[in-house]
Amino acid sequence: VEALESIEEANNADLEVLVVLSVLYKALGESQKAVQFAQRALAIDKGNILLEEYLANLLAGLDSKKALGHFDRVMRRKEGDGKGAERVLMVNNAAVMHYQCGEHGKALGIFQKALKLAENTVYSFPIRYNIARCHEALGSLQRASQQRSVSCRTASAVLICRGAVARCRTRPRPRPHPRPPPRPASFGAPRCW
Repeated sequence: VEALESIEEANNADLEVLVVLSVLYKALGESQKAVQFAQRALAIDKGNILLEEYLANLLAGLDSKKALGHFDRVMRRKEGDGKGAERVLMVNNAAVMHYQCGEHGKALGIFQKALKLAENTVYSFPIRYNIARCHEALGSLQRASQQRSVSCRTASAVLICRGAVARCRTRPRPRPHPRPPPRPASFGAPRCW
């Protein structure tokens, strides 16, 4: 880190050195310094959407309002980028920042957009949970409960199926007298993580 800082002092506008220093300081747990170097790098390469998203993620734990501005810019620039996991996570993160800034109605709308992007993926479970949190914050406890129930039932079913698949993969050979298939589990009261 010290060697890179001396290189950075000698050549103040070296984008690569600034980015590497930001990443190193993040790894060392020095978030403020990581943000400072990322901001300086973004000032050099203003059109770098990946750098802006990186800065937004750095700021997420430090300053929700600043992070929100960066997430919103990234979302606007990536508007037509399909349904990839990266897009789902970015939209979800932007909604989280709105939630943390007290903009629960706006966060709800963005979480719903994220849910459409994440349909039938593992990301739909935490997004449904986040939607339930928004409903709670907006005072709609019945809707919050419904979202949690759907999320927990779906998550439990997926975990049961994955457990069965994992057990099948670990068997060295078929058993001569296979057990009957397990009966569907009763979900009962929802239990969320």
